[in-house]
Amino acid sequence: MLYLGIDVADAGLDCCAVHHQPGQLEQNPKAVSGQVRGADHLLGWLRQNWPAMAFNKMHVTLSGEARGNEAVELALRVVGVRVARVDQQKARLFARTVLGIRCQRERIDSHVLALYGLHTQAWRAALATPVPLAA
Repeated sequence: MLYLGIDVADAGLDCCAVHHQPGQLEQNPKAVSGQVRGADHLLGWLRQNWPAMAFNKMHVTLSGEARGNEAVELALRVVGVRVARVDQQKARLFARTVLGIRCQRERIDSHVLALYGLHTQAWRAALATPVPLAA
């Protein structure tokens, strides 16, 4: 599975792809200029580097605070990529407590977002167990 962390800024997208296979973790950073066109460039980069992987096998963790997130999120969801928005402060707390690194730069932030998506229990809510109704 491919986990992609995207830190959206006014100038463009700072991305880091983490390809997770059993016993192996491969990291590929990518900076893309622009936001709306940047999402198209990002999709092209993903197709070029991982042609055999379907978009529904990719998971994007997106910083939830930037203004341009909606356009990027929509462009990714349209092609079938799973997208999760996270609070930047929670991702930084995850980086400091779990990974032992401090985030000061965007390139590190995008890498941390990708790893945050890899640790799905860190952001995915637990499913509630059904309770039978009494008649």
